[in-house]
Amino acid sequence: SRPGVCMGHLLALWALATDQPATFGRLASAYGVYSAVVLAEPPGGGERGLFCTRAVAAGEPLLAVPWQLCLVDEDEPGDDSLESVWEQQSDAAARPARDVRLAAQLLAQLAGDGGDGGGDAAELSRFWREWSAMLPPAAACAHPMTLPDALLEELQHAPLAEAGRRQRRRLLRLVASPP
Repeated sequence: SRPGVCMGHLLALWALATDQPATFGRLASAYGVYSAVVLAEPPGGGERGLFCTRAVAAGEPLLAVPWQLCLVDEDEPGDDSLESVWEQQSDAAARPARDVRLAAQLLAQLAGDGGDGGGDAAELSRFWREWSAMLPPAAACAHPMTLPDALLEELQHAPLAEAGRRQRRRLLRLVASPP
């Protein structure tokens, strides 16, 4: 069997076991998210996604998330999506790359330490713990940085495979040596 097929089956079983569509709907309702969408897989299979539940007019919102539920990171001059000055030079005054800053916010919310969004910190932490249960397990992700080297070799695109290895090394280096 092909690893990609196994990952697809793993994702489908995981989504079914965690009842993600019900969790998504329940969280939206409980936390004041306006939603004209449902989390689902398209008929006939495929990647899960958000699908309209009814006809919508041009300009009508499909999803409106209260600000206090958002992880926000302000863009600053010199921001690089994959590497920051801090990572290049170990300059304590520089900020980590945006993906690292957003991941740190998510981890803070999961730990109950991210209560600066204007809401109750414990309630926000509860929301993020429930929401994070809908994230796919790392073993089921198909992003190049999550693939084992054997699968990276099968990409038949050397620059993409190297970018995956570079991203993995970068994140492992960051975890091993926080600022």
